Amino acid sequence: MNDQQDQTAIDVKKRIVAVFQPQAYINNHATDIDGQQDVDVTEQVLRLSLDSVLALQDYRDSTENLVDAEKLGHDGPFTVRVVASVCDYFGVNELRDISADRFAAAQQGIQATSPATAASSLTDDELADKALADYNAVTGKVIEVEKISGYDEHDNSHDLLLAPAAKVRVLTTDRASIVRWCDDWMDPCWDVELAEPHPQVKNLRSLWVYGPSYHPDGRVEAGDQAVGQAVA
Repeated sequence: MNDQQDQTAIDVKKRIVAVFQPQAYINNHATDIDGQQDVDVTEQVLRLSLDSVLALQDYRDSTENLVDAEKLGHDGPFTVRVVASVCDYFGVNELRDISADRFAAAQQGIQATSPATAASSLTDDELADKALADYNAVTGKVIEVEKISGYDEHDNSHDLLLAPAAKVRVLTTDRASIVRWCDDWMDPCWDVELAEPHPQVKNLRSLWVYGPSYHPDGRVEAGDQAVGQAVA
């Protein structure tokens, strides 16, 4: 067994850093563009289960979900590379070498030192309750949204700013999409369908919008609903 692996203590000053590479569609191909940056995803990784960490793969949804591209100012395709940094953080050569004890020690260490945790006033369950309450208030109803997301015929995802706002009906949505973490935020998604035709959305399918987001310290960010339209 690796001697490092016998040492469960984690240096909490170390960070897990993802390489975020923005792209743009050129001739229907996702192509790297300027703007590559390093993103600290330590807390996002340590929120995952050990099984999810062991299953991380660069350039796949499992690693792309660790980064909020919109908050980085990018609206388009992108890739994320982070597996090597995760291995370095845990002092192993491969993800499969991360032990349960070492992973638990890392989670405990980050919880003890995280400013967000120290200042937290809302538990994960309380944040989930807020997200579910918002969803339950609108499910089956028609709302107006100023942003919407969906897939085109090539299975590429798009986030659209709408002018004018679109009328959509909120559909039954899996709990995992509603009780959903992004960075340190509870960031729910709702499945929707158009209630009326909209020219910007006619070529998209599997539509969704974002509900209000909640932070443990009490901050709230508005969702995709039209300004002035509160959750019903």
